[in-house]
Amino acid sequence: MLKDKCILFERSMNEVCMIINHNTDVASNYLYDTYGGTLHGESDDFRHIKPSEQLGKLMLEEVDFKEIINNFIKNMKENILIYNQNMEIFRTWLHDYDPDTEGHEYADLIFDIDEIMGDKTDEELEAIIDKLFEKVKREVIPINNNIEMLIERF
Repeated sequence: MLKDKCILFERSMNEVCMIINHNTDVASNYLYDTYGGTLHGESDDFRHIKPSEQLGKLMLEEVDFKEIINNFIKNMKENILIYNQNMEIFRTWLHDYDPDTEGHEYADLIFDIDEIMGDKTDEELEAIIDKLFEKVKREVIPINNNIEMLIERF
């Protein structure tokens, strides 16, 4: 059961990463084509978020689920940081050329799950994977709202 949840989480995160990266490319291409580079030189600073790539480890007979879940957590922290940095570039870029007179409020994503310390049972690890799934579901709302605001601004 824990292995299946980890595999499903990894595959789901791959899809989330592809969607976010696609939207980042579309928005940055639009801004670059419309306005050229930013006044601050950030137009080349967009970064793609990356999946944690744990599927290979999950196929082994002996699996350290704590290590795998900690890798998921580290990866999500890094990806949220990259996402927030990309959104800041979008805000700055748009403000440089078309200041926001309507006060759109872009939301930063927040990650509040700590890495696993100490020994955990499979049931406890399953609860942590469930918590990670819930976190991803909660973050989809601000991601979608940010996309909607970018569309409005475009």
